[in-house]
Amino acid sequence: MQKLIIPAGELQLAAMLHAAPSGPGRPLMVLCHGFCGSADGGSSLELADALQKQDTALLRFWFTPHCCLSQQLAEIAAVIDFVRRNFTRKIVLAGRSMGAAAALAFAARDRHLSGLCLMACHADLPSTFRGILRDDYERLKHGEAITVLHEGAPVHLTPDFIGDLSRYDLPADIRSLAGLPVLIIHGLTDATVPVAHARQLFDAAGEPKQLLLLPDHGHSFIGTGDRFIPTVSDWLRRQVFPPSL
Repeated sequence: MQKLIIPAGELQLAAMLHAAPSGPGRPLMVLCHGFCGSADGGSSLELADALQKQDTALLRFWFTPHCCLSQQLAEIAAVIDFVRRNFTRKIVLAGRSMGAAAALAFAARDRHLSGLCLMACHADLPSTFRGILRDDYERLKHGEAITVLHEGAPVHLTPDFIGDLSRYDLPADIRSLAGLPVLIIHGLTDATVPVAHARQLFDAAGEPKQLLLLPDHGHSFIGTGDRFIPTVSDWLRRQVFPPSL
């Protein structure tokens, strides 16, 4: 495991690389964490271990905390450019929750990825945040900055945050990716991003596509790697990087 600092304009993004055993040039997955999450969460270490066993690298990085979706896309672009210049062009982009939404929006604008894996992904970000923030969402709409608590930590949001969300049509983005292997993973009991979002994205996606719905599974992917990582590994082996590659 190697610590990296990736330049992103005036910012510096912290990242961790789990290299492929045979070195640079092998396929690599870039993993984008959720809005209030961390690159350490979501069973990311278990996923890295599984990918290394099939000679695939994983790079996980930390977004600037609580930034808008457009800023996340710019940060993903910096990470992908860094990977292409230093390691490989065989890249799968994966994400959880808002990180998945950012990964999807980026993929629709890049078109040079090898695959896309979406976990607990939003199909409609404004509706999700409206459900989470409730009255605070209306305060943002009316131009007021807010501070909310997530697991005891303050999260500061400004009105431009929700204004930026409305710029993106995620079902249209995934519809434009026909021909790119897409794997969608979602918990059937996800109360933050209901499973209807996954079904909407899956219906909009072109082939090749795969949907994994996890019974009795909510929004968090912490400690649940055994329930979805085998599917990710199999999908990479069969759909994205078959042995001939």
